[in-house]
Amino acid sequence: MGTEFSSAISNYNKTKCILTEAQIRMLEDNTHMSREEIKEWYQAFMIEYPDGSIDRNEFKAIIKKNYPKGNPDMYARMAFKAFDKDQNKKITFDEFMLATSFIITGNRDPRKTAENSFNMYDINGDGKINREELGMMLTAIYNLLNLDTRQVRNKRDEVLKRYDVNINGSLNKGEFIEFM
Repeated sequence: MGTEFSSAISNYNKTKCILTEAQIRMLEDNTHMSREEIKEWYQAFMIEYPDGSIDRNEFKAIIKKNYPKGNPDMYARMAFKAFDKDQNKKITFDEFMLATSFIITGNRDPRKTAENSFNMYDINGDGKINREELGMMLTAIYNLLNLDTRQVRNKRDEVLKRYDVNINGSLNKGEFIEFM
């Protein structure tokens, strides 16, 4: 192994950041990853980011590895708005896992993925995803998947027409879960 890897392992072993049992249980419940998977991701995360957090550029670089043809900028902005609660421009391992679990795990539990996504896309925190937030969400996803964003407006209107049961121009959590 190279000196770079050995140095990273040494830094990892010196760090005071420890994954607690409560964190593991919370991540198991919310990401549907196994305890072992969470520990593996944690160890890799801490080797790469020994202070236990990442900034937006680091986050975008990780997402870009999974979506090399896409543009992660808007998705990263939304994730940081949702998860950087103390506004220090960094997110922790837990927050990272919550923001990316659907990328990592796919659709192990689509309902839980949708529930977790709702909080990220409810940008203003009012308990619903309005027309503008839905448009931003779809644009972020289209950018990530390298799809033509000119279709977003039509898709947004189609989603609202089909899933906005109470016809108030927004999706509540139940409507959003049904859509997802």
